[in-house]
Amino acid sequence: IAMLSIFSLTCLYGIILGVFLDKISWKVVDYKREQRRQPEAGKRAKELSLHCADDRSRKLARILLPILHLLLCGIGGGILALNETLPLTVRVTLAIVFCLFVSIALISSWVDILIRIIPNEIVLTIAAFGIVFRIVCAIVDPWSLLGGFASFALTLGMFSLAMFLGRKRWNSRGVGAGDFKLAMIASFIVGFPGIAYFYMALCVAMLVYFVYMIAKGSFGFFVWFPMCSFLMIALLVGLIYSYIPGVPLLF
Repeated sequence: IAMLSIFSLTCLYGIILGVFLDKISWKVVDYKREQRRQPEAGKRAKELSLHCADDRSRKLARILLPILHLLLCGIGGGILALNETLPLTVRVTLAIVFCLFVSIALISSWVDILIRIIPNEIVLTIAAFGIVFRIVCAIVDPWSLLGGFASFALTLGMFSLAMFLGRKRWNSRGVGAGDFKLAMIASFIVGFPGIAYFYMALCVAMLVYFVYMIAKGSFGFFVWFPMCSFLMIALLVGLIYSYIPGVPLLF
């Protein structure tokens, strides 16, 4: 009954909220565009350009977002329902957290594709949920908080180095400010050993993207691309991977 309840509730959440993801994403996009139109002190107003906003892309997003939302919530709920080694309360908590992050992942990814920024409001929302989640984990296992800070420090060092090399070698940031902040928060959330699976998933997702771009003939090392999708895939994998029954674990 517990297994069926966890799976059913995650699927129900996936269906209900999935319908509204596209509308929520466009609300965020419209808010950020309007915000940029307001001139700040000493600065001129700017217009945020829209990308992938043609009718075909918008119709595709309205279909794909609910499907992906249901699929990911169902997968997460199914994994946690099958993992009988965890207490029921832990499984329910993880299912709630995972489903919330699935919703935020899809919204933030679509917003990043549309306007090429990860809004601070989304980053702060992820941070708020992530900090609460990490504190709850620390109550059960105090060492998990240390793992969160260690993962944060590792990503801070790696992404800072990437930005430094980008500026030194190619006079470019290499990593956007929104990507940088999101990576820091995601690392803290997944903790240890989640950080290992986070980076594995990030590398695999980017490799698949690069192979796809090479096949299309539009690949270039200096071509900008929205990184939010890859970071959110890595976050979700880092959260759930170690709970999948029977998978090989690094730690």
